[in-house]
Amino acid sequence: MKTKKIKNTKKLKVAKYIYTITGLAGIATFYLAKKDWPKTKKEQNILNSWRCFGWISNLKTAKLIVENNDCDIHEYFYKYMVIEKIADGMHGGFKIPKEWWYEWVSSNEEGHYISIEKPEELKHTINFGLG
Repeated sequence: MKTKKIKNTKKLKVAKYIYTITGLAGIATFYLAKKDWPKTKKEQNILNSWRCFGWISNLKTAKLIVENNDCDIHEYFYKYMVIEKIADGMHGGFKIPKEWWYEWVSSNEEGHYISIEKPEELKHTINFGLG
């Protein structure tokens, strides 16, 4: 199959990396290990829910979005946020993305995300933002 050359590619400015911001409602394997799996299908679906909110072209802005809970990305639902540095190209391939993890902490009705280490249960999982 022949590919067509795109005209004026020298004028295009393409980001070398993007930073995806993804929220996770919970970590299902944690509950399996404790044998405390939710009883109803609805509870199980909530636990396995995640959402990629979008991508940003620089890390500093991505971190500020999470740390400031911009656009209410917590939505009273997403316990964890992960920012992944994704290289230009198809679905990550063999390139393991760099990640920055956050967990929602709250006191009374206020809350915010704090930086954490990647949860042990997800140590072998990557590409949350691209799937």
